This record gives sequence, structure tokens and C-alpha cells, in this order.
Amino acid sequence: MQTAEEERDVKERERKAKHAAAQARYMAKKKLQQASNSSQTDNTPNSPAILDDQETQSIVTPQETPTTKAKQIIIQIESATPNTSGLLSASGIEKQRQRAADKAIVLAATQAVKEKHARKSLFPHLRSSNKKAVSETLQCSRSHFYNVSKKGCNAKLSDETIQEVVNFYKGSDVVTTLPFKTRNGKVLRVMKYTRQRAYSIFMEQHTGVPVSQSTFNRLKPSDIKLMKAAQWVQCVCDICENITSLIRGIVSSMRQSHHDVPDALVGKLSDFCRLTVCNMDSHNCLRRKCRDCRPDQIHHLFVSWLRDDDGGKVTCYRWGHGMEADGKRSRHMRKHHQSHSRSQAYQELTGMLASYPYHLYNAVNQLSAYKKCKATLKSDEALVVVDFAENFACREAVEVQSGYYCGNSVTIHPMVMMFKKGETCEHDAVIAISPDLNHDATAVKTFLRYLDTHIFIHLPTIKHLIVWSDGCACQYKSRLPMYNISQRFGMQTIEIT
Repeated sequence: MQTAEEERDVKERERKAKHAAAQARYMAKKKLQQASNSSQTDNTPNSPAILDDQETQSIVTPQETPTTKAKQIIIQIESATPNTSGLLSASGIEKQRQRAADKAIVLAATQAVKEKHARKSLFPHLRSSNKKAVSETLQCSRSHFYNVSKKGCNAKLSDETIQEVVNFYKGSDVVTTLPFKTRNGKVLRVMKYTRQRAYSIFMEQHTGVPVSQSTFNRLKPSDIKLMKAAQWVQCVCDICENITSLIRGIVSSMRQSHHDVPDALVGKLSDFCRLTVCNMDSHNCLRRKCRDCRPDQIHHLFVSWLRDDDGGKVTCYRWGHGMEADGKRSRHMRKHHQSHSRSQAYQELTGMLASYPYHLYNAVNQLSAYKKCKATLKSDEALVVVDFAENFACREAVEVQSGYYCGNSVTIHPMVMMFKKGETCEHDAVIAISPDLNHDATAVKTFLRYLDTHIFIHLPTIKHLIVWSDGCACQYKSRLPMYNISQRFGMQTIEIT
């Protein structure tokens, strides 16, 4: 058995032998070239150089026909490896011989190899440096030689188109903001869809815009991350999540039983919901008071799947309030796994669709109203978004073991304000930190009074405040918050709505 040192010696000898063979081929070709040049200078018949048989086997002589030369080039291409120095040098094509006939022969040979092996790229296994050497040796363009086809439009995009793509990425219906996550002073945001799905949505909203998939991916801002960057996706809507989970379970059951999955089930949830409603802007249709607006209008999508029931179960999960051990309804929202038959899953889906259109209508209109309010702000108005953040647990720099379980917490109530400054929309924030852990209307009143003081000192031109919240009843919508609004929260200089 050879030792490691003996194996290294064998490899070194093989490397030297290969180098010597390559050197011999190079010298043979050089001798042949010198002989042909000298014969042309002296106007005498060609005096062939004396070469070994081993050297002449890898040389294409001028007397060979183009067909023979093309065949030899094909052999050289198919036997080429990344370690072969001076690839195709034995074919007789050199930088000094830039003849159109040679270039046509080479291109025909490479095309024959690509058709034979059904390749898009002639040398997919070569490194970039070797690919450049090959294209220089063959005296042809790399784009032509490797058959690189660029999809989409190659024209230079205008500044307006680039801005449209960037604004699409920053839209709240495409990305989710990660709270307390920043990088280089920018808040990190995560996409809600895959890049392919986001591109299809963009093309649906911007028909006729010449943007390819690769260009669309390249224009993504650096502070917006892909879906895999979000380890935890929180604060999602339980109604939307429950119906989405049930649809995923039904689609999985269809694929397992080899049934065709309708396009409506794998598309956007809003488009699937519109199949059961005549007019998404009519309250009678949304409230199911219209005769033609029924959840069972999607029955034709499930006919074959329901008819061929093999007893399989549809598994999904549902967020809801479970039951405690004493039979009382739990106060906490938990995730419950469920298993239904096909008919039960269909009935569950139609039951959810009975009220889902109105929920979707409210969500879409609230978002559009917020965007409109932000876009139409006046010079003396400010828009404020308020909400309670998760309580912050305070820790000591040096803490004993038992102190971990009795640490203090504080309430954090961010208030983000937007206002007009000239033609631009500026942002400002006031964050209230309090040891009082009661998240009630009294705390909201106190925090907004601090906001009034901040505006009076730093933004004296603001006279009207528009407050947006998540609509929690005990904090913003019950009778006490409404009374505080009527009393302007004790503010002296600002009107509030």
C-alpha cells in the first residue's frame, strides 16, 4: 500500500509528463509554422518540418478539407476538460489566422456538438477563465458561441419604470415589516410572496411595462428580504389564516387522490372569494342578501373530488378559543389541528365563505382609506398611528439566578406621526415608556397628552391630528375612549379625530 508521500510523488510525475507532452506539441506546431513562413518567403515549395508521428496526430494540416477539420474540432471539443491548457490549439485555429472560412467551420462544428448532445451551453463544466480562452481561440463572440439567450426585454428601463418596481416592493400588500429589526438604519421588511408570484402580481397590475423576471429581482431594495428571512411570522389575521389553512388541506387531498386542482384554489384568496359574490362593492351582496350571491356557487370546482370519496381525511389547523378542563371557554387563542371528511371540509369552507367577503371588503377599504388620508394631508394636519407594543422585560447587567423570574417590565406605546413639509411627507415618532402595565383608555389618554406637548414645542404649525389605531375596544373604541375624544384628550391647541 502506497504512503501519502509516494502518492504525491506519482501525481507529481504525472503532472510533469503532461506538461512535457503539451510542451512538445507546442514546439511541433511552432516548427511547422516556421517552416511554412520560410517557404512562403523564399517562394519555394513547402518543405515540411520533420516531426514525430505522435506530434503530427494532433495537428490539422492546410491540405485537409473543411469537413475533416470540423470533425477534428468536434473531437477536440468533446474530449476537452477544464485542465487542458491551450484548448483547441491543435485544431490549427490561431489568433494570427483570422480567416472567415475558419470561423465558419468552427461555428458549424460547435453547432453540431450542441445538437448532438442537446446542450444550451457548449462547455457548462468549464470555469469562466477557460470559457474566455475558448472564445478567444475560436475567434468568435462568447454570446454566439455559448448560445446565451436573455429572456425578457433587454432595452434600458426608464426612471419611471424603475421607480414603479421599487414602489411595488415597498407596498404594504407585498411586504411585512419586522418590528424591532433594523440594518444600517433601515427597518427590515420581508416579502409575503415568492419572487415569481410577486412578479406575476406586478405584471397584472402594470400591463405593458417591459420588465423581465431577472430585472424585477435585481431592482428589489436591499432592506426587503425574501420569505425565508422571516423566522417568525406574527400578527396575521386569524380569519384569513383559518380559511387559507383549510384550502391548503383540500388542495393537498386533491393532489394525493390524483384529482385536477382548480386554478382558483391555488391563486389569490380574494379572487377565489369573488366567485361567490356578484359585486364586491355592494353591501347586499357582501351580506349575502342577494339571491345570486351564495357560497355554494363554487360547488362545480369540487364535484369530482366529492363524488370519488375514498374515505381519506382532510387535515388542517384552526386558530380559536378552546375549552378549559372545567368546560369554560378559554381566554387564549390557540392553534388546533383538525381532521375532516371531504364533505365536512366542503361544508366548513362554504361556512367560512359566508362572512369572509365582508371581512375582505373592510380590510381593503381600511387600507385604501389610510393611503388616501396619508396622500391628501394638508400643511396643518398630521396623521398618527398608535398601538401598544409588547411589554419590554428589563434585565440587570449582573443578575442572580432567581432574579430571572421576578424581573420588572414596562409598557411601550409607539406613536408614529406623518406630516407634510413642503411637497414631501416627513416622519416623526414619540414612544411612551411607562411602568404601568395596564393597557387601557386612561393610559392612551395620558400618552396622547405627551404627544400634544411634543407637537406644541416642535411642530407648532400642526392644528389637526388624525389618529389611526388597531381598533381594540378597551383601548380605543369603547365609551371611555369616545368620551376622551369628545374632550380632545385634554389637548388645548390641537383638534383630534
